[in-house]
Amino acid sequence: MSYFNNVDFILMDSSPLAISLRQQTVEWFTLYGKLLHEMARTNMAAVQAKLDKFALDLAIDPNDLEDLKIVLQVHCSFLLIVVDLFVLQHECWITQYLPRKTVHIISTQIII
Repeated sequence: MSYFNNVDFILMDSSPLAISLRQQTVEWFTLYGKLLHEMARTNMAAVQAKLDKFALDLAIDPNDLEDLKIVLQVHCSFLLIVVDLFVLQHECWITQYLPRKTVHIISTQIII
């Protein structure tokens, strides 16, 4: 590709601009990748912390009705998170075929 442009009687060399723009694009791309990586790492750490807490809470051996109630609440919380993740993961696919109001109704019915 030619980086020389004729403008009337002036011959302009735009190759330094193209090289600089290419370098800046690579830097932005790398920076964006690092930012996405850090965000994913933070989110994964939060998910891992929740899973660890669920594991500790589910390890309780219910001896009475109150302990059973706590364990069932943990199960319910875990299921809600799984449903939320499922809906988020499939939201693009679902919204292509169903109106938004229907998706809300479906997710509400699943949660209840």
